[in-house]
Amino acid sequence: MKIYMDTCCLNRPFDDQSNPRIRLESEAIKTIITFLEKNVWSLVGSFVLDFEIKNISDEKKYRSIKNINNLSSYYVKATPQIQDRARKFEKN
Repeated sequence: MKIYMDTCCLNRPFDDQSNPRIRLESEAIKTIITFLEKNVWSLVGSFVLDFEIKNISDEKKYRSIKNINNLSSYYVKATPQIQDRARKFEKN
């Protein structure tokens, strides 16, 4: 199974865990990461994730999320078709 997690997902374990919903979502993310580390599932990375991760100012979060992103087995590049579609979304 291929899994794509955006930076919001990857940051969830760093959020305030006092809210039960956030704690459950964090546990779900940690479980997904465990399956990725065991090669049960495959992580999909992207040029967008790389850009967003580079903009994380907290060094601890940056290193942790970068390490997770390094588990990526697949990578989505910025193809001309993707760039054209992005421009269409920007116009709307």
